[in-house]
Amino acid sequence: MLLHALVLLVAGTAGPPPMTAARTGMWAARAAYLWPGPTAIVPYPEGGRAIDVRSPDGRSVVEIRENRLSLRDGGGLLLRNGAVADLAEVLWAPDSHAFVVTESDGGWMGGWDVTEFRIAGRSVKRSKIGRKAFREFSQRKTTYLLGYPPPGGCTMECPNIGAVGWVNGSQQLVVVAEAPNHSSCCDMGTVLGYLLDASTGVILRRYQPDALGKEFAEHLGSRFVATQEEREP
Repeated sequence: MLLHALVLLVAGTAGPPPMTAARTGMWAARAAYLWPGPTAIVPYPEGGRAIDVRSPDGRSVVEIRENRLSLRDGGGLLLRNGAVADLAEVLWAPDSHAFVVTESDGGWMGGWDVTEFRIAGRSVKRSKIGRKAFREFSQRKTTYLLGYPPPGGCTMECPNIGAVGWVNGSQQLVVVAEAPNHSSCCDMGTVLGYLLDASTGVILRRYQPDALGKEFAEHLGSRFVATQEEREP
């Protein structure tokens, strides 16, 4: 009787299970989104996170445990306990030689950035692959149609950068630069696409929104089709 009571007590006090299944990417349709929703507060995975994102060839796996990221293959750990934000998604390259993490240090509005993890033998090289795109998009104020400084007290805010797709295996990466989508930003919601050399971050091509949507429609995630009501206040 005592043993039965202890079993019931343990079962009754057990916490909720962790989040183990990733959602479809918000920046990249083929990415694994690592959070239940678009905000870092609600909904919150009460049981924490224990998500595995396996490479296309099945040989490697990105392990998300709470706010730590590790990379493992058949030979063991390649990367241990790197930091990862709540709002984040993982996008593997089709050839399994690299993956990127798009993550926010704030909320849905920003600031979003991209880190590339490139596997070479038993080592992993990390880089902020979107820096050149960030710098170029940040200069858009010099060509702002209404002049500079902008009227009405609004500002040209720092862009978000997110990865949306790989090209030619892991050789090239398509990223989107986005002006934060809130009213204090003069060109809120403006986006431009960039094709990057995935080893250096050098800009190979630029895409206006129409061309980006036409050429990479199958890569673009729900962030680019969500209604304003679905976005974080």
